[in-house]
Amino acid sequence: MPKPRPKPTPAPAPKRPRRLWLNIGVAVLALAALVAVVVMSSMPNGTPMRTASAAPAKPAPVRTTPDADFARFAQLSARDLVAMSDAELEAMDPLVMNMVVAKGVPDLAGIDFAKYAKVVDGWAERIGAALVAREPGEAATSPAYQADPDIWRTGGMAMALAGSSIGIGYSRDVKLTNHADLFVPGLIDTKRGTCSNMPVLYMAVARRLGWPLKAVVAADHMWCRWDDGKKRFNLEATSSTSEGGMGSFATPPDESYRKDFKVSPKAEEVGSDLATLTARQTLGVYLQQRAGYYRESGKWADAEADLLMARLCFPQNRDILRNLLMVMDERAKGLYTPDEWARLVGPGEDPAVAQAKRKADQERLRQQLVEVERINRENQRQRERDRQPPR
Repeated sequence: MPKPRPKPTPAPAPKRPRRLWLNIGVAVLALAALVAVVVMSSMPNGTPMRTASAAPAKPAPVRTTPDADFARFAQLSARDLVAMSDAELEAMDPLVMNMVVAKGVPDLAGIDFAKYAKVVDGWAERIGAALVAREPGEAATSPAYQADPDIWRTGGMAMALAGSSIGIGYSRDVKLTNHADLFVPGLIDTKRGTCSNMPVLYMAVARRLGWPLKAVVAADHMWCRWDDGKKRFNLEATSSTSEGGMGSFATPPDESYRKDFKVSPKAEEVGSDLATLTARQTLGVYLQQRAGYYRESGKWADAEADLLMARLCFPQNRDILRNLLMVMDERAKGLYTPDEWARLVGPGEDPAVAQAKRKADQERLRQQLVEVERINRENQRQRERDRQPPR
């Protein structure tokens, strides 16, 4: 923990690292004073440590799922969720919804709902208590807090989850056959996740703290957005870092996602990309993720069934439709001869051309990962420069 500020001299305003995120510029905030509290080291009894100067405050209330409901949720299937009303889905914990879908994967069939929910409850309690303890002082002295308290709070949550006490980090080796890359239980177990499950964890913690954090997608990428109908800002779940007394989180504007994922005006117009998702649409995204697991496992019928349900939940989404068409094309091979299918849909793409496109996609992903590593190194160097005393 950093030393308390000397009273005679006000603390300098925190510096911003360079504006970097993937291959685009965004606002990345580095807040040493905030990380000092929310990236917590726990006492032996599990309670968060507080700075000596923190004003006493009651922890923020944590909204949890009653224990009696877990047995009922464990009996639900994805089809049961699809059949629920919009109001029922909006009232459901995004973590529970994610686990209901996840238990359709064989390795997660016996998932312990209460176990994982209580882990997230505990993280939310610690983060909420630390933020509340720090808030009075930050309201008076912190330019970041004064600029937008809600960004300060959600950024604190992001950095706390990335900190050594919890240790959530981004995995760059994504495998659709690995459930830990797709659903929250695996993220909690391994402490490594992707854009499929890290935003769900953010939403689950935010729900417990009473924050309106919701899902957003563009192409096959998901992130979070604060959206209470009056104010909205994005929160990228895969970019948060915390190293000792320093940390960073990314709040890219829509334009950054629009450029990076080449979102077309039509995709926005129809409500596929960059729209704040409802609970039902978010369920559609979870089902699409499970369909990816089935597809990569060669279970084409299961993949098709999940994508059909995903279409019911999120009919506007173009990526879900694209994946459904691909799976249906594969399924058709067992129902038609190649000549019959060609007469129905045309000759299709030349195999050599299709292979070249796949290689190009793989190379594009490799270059993106190289760029991410470069940006991380640059941000690290900038944080080290920020720590140096002025000459």
